[in-house]
Amino acid sequence: MKRFLLTILIVLLSLSTVFCFTACGGDDDETTTEKPKGSEGLRYQAATYGIGYYVTGLGSCTDTEIIIPSEYNGAPVVGISYGAFESCAHLTSITLPDTLVTIGEKAFKGCSGITSITIPDTVTEIGKYAFHGCSNLSDVTFENTEGWYLVGSSSISVTSTGSNALNLANNHYNLVWKRDA
Repeated sequence: MKRFLLTILIVLLSLSTVFCFTACGGDDDETTTEKPKGSEGLRYQAATYGIGYYVTGLGSCTDTEIIIPSEYNGAPVVGISYGAFESCAHLTSITLPDTLVTIGEKAFKGCSGITSITIPDTVTEIGKYAFHGCSNLSDVTFENTEGWYLVGSSSISVTSTGSNALNLANNHYNLVWKRDA
């Protein structure tokens, strides 16, 4: 009888140990990829058409390196509104999410502290003057270089890096850039 009770006790202790180990997240083999958290305090507005949100400004955010999150309130961040970061010369870095579709007119106009930016392959429109006055912007990387054209003009050659900064900030800043999706 003692042997039987001892066996039951060992089985119960084993089960409780396994349960506790599993419930407490003790499995080191499990890997999770966490999305970078966005800058706290940015202002958002629900998209007028469709699902998602637009970043409309800094709000209470004091970061100099802005990370725009891929989600806000459980919906994708799909755009940056007209003039959202205009004249924010203190900004040094902007990280754009892979959910972004539109960069609005004058979105980063006058952000002279920004030196580089990567345009995600999901972006299909960059508004007029979006990067005008970004005097230190020297590196613009397009994740998708195909199908870009200037509205009211002709197609434009977009490379993965190089002359993009000059074109976005100086030469063709007053035109809307679009890409066939």
